[in-house]
Amino acid sequence: MGNFIFDQNFNLTQLSFILYVWLDEGEPYRAEIVPIYLKGYKPTPAVGLQKFYVTMRLSELSAKRNTQ
Repeated sequence: MGNFIFDQNFNLTQLSFILYVWLDEGEPYRAEIVPIYLKGYKPTPAVGLQKFYVTMRLSELSAKRNTQ
């Protein structure tokens, strides 16, 4: 949430993602990641290269932690 509210004016902080998690009786059964970028400080769905960069960064972070 920090980058949504207290954004800075350089590209690294303008790319992020939103994680949706569906629960059934308190247990997760589905998760979805939506790549976003901040356009005028408003979260906006990422497309094209922006979506690619968010997805690649998430893959890099996941690989470092041995997660998918």
